[in-house]
Amino acid sequence: MSFIRQACLFSAVLVSLASASSLQAQHDDHHGGSMPVGHHEFRVCIGDGKFFLSHFPRFSSIHSYQYIVEVSFDDDSRLAIEKDVKEDLKRERRYQLEPFRKGPVSADRAEDEDDWVLPDTLKAGKSFNGDIFHFEGEERQVVGRNVTATVKGIVWKEELNPRFPRPKALTYVLFGTPKAAFLAHQLSAPHKPGKQETDFDHVLSVDVVAASREVTPTSVGKRVCVSGAENIEKNKLEPGQRIKLSLVGSEQEFIEVVVKDELQMHRVPIQR
Repeated sequence: MSFIRQACLFSAVLVSLASASSLQAQHDDHHGGSMPVGHHEFRVCIGDGKFFLSHFPRFSSIHSYQYIVEVSFDDDSRLAIEKDVKEDLKRERRYQLEPFRKGPVSADRAEDEDDWVLPDTLKAGKSFNGDIFHFEGEERQVVGRNVTATVKGIVWKEELNPRFPRPKALTYVLFGTPKAAFLAHQLSAPHKPGKQETDFDHVLSVDVVAASREVTPTSVGKRVCVSGAENIEKNKLEPGQRIKLSLVGSEQEFIEVVVKDELQMHRVPIQR
């Protein structure tokens, strides 16, 4: 092989490697570095003019966060959602948001699924697209298609890790407003690390009966616990129950609530 031909081949290899490196860099920048992208779905909590999304977590790398964020929706979608909520006189509908790419709707909606890195997207000011729906039996009833959700703020964010300490008392994250309050069971680690037992993702709407000023529900989550109740599923709060919860770290600060509806109850398996 001639020297000139060898030089040309070597140059072609260098160009190819440079191009591949550039594409990889773009991929890493776009998808948040080493964390893989995933398809993330959410429970929607609605009340008093506010909208919150609670991520469906797993004990695995892509989904291993308990995230609750406050969001706003584009005007048309917001009006459609509020109309649907008013029509739900029995409060039976449980709303979800699933991310899809913005644009025309494919015959098979799964083809439009949008994947992204959870911590990179759930930041104040960032927006993403998706569908809002609820189920009637096994039939999906779409309330809003191509909804634009914009993150207003982080209510709660915690990484899930079986090695992290777990609260001994039954602990929930309180958020919302005094007129529309919610409790989400704090996830952190399984009950018995090393054993294949589940934790539980549990979200409730509640009526506030009484509260000290420090425990007023806001858009920033506050940890509250049931004194004397072990942090296991059989002790979870139930609709109709009236309960007093103390602010974690300050038993003098409290909130008393009546549980209205169970919006989410899902066992989170331990995956290694």
